[in-house]
Amino acid sequence: AEVTHYEFGPNNCLYSQTEDGCSQQQTYTVKGSLKIADRDALDKLRKKAVGYGTELGCGLLFISEA
Repeated sequence: AEVTHYEFGPNNCLYSQTEDGCSQQQTYTVKGSLKIADRDALDKLRKKAVGYGTELGCGLLFISEA
């Protein structure tokens, strides 16, 4: 897939309590258009979280059709 016409932000820090103390997760937002080369691969990606901190809901969160 290829991202075109993109912009970044806003970015935030998420803080959470863990068994070992505190945890910090940096978020990144990319808004743009995604040109899909493999629809089946995209469907798999949408069904499983991507990235670190998935227990906090971090990863690929939202894709909408234009």
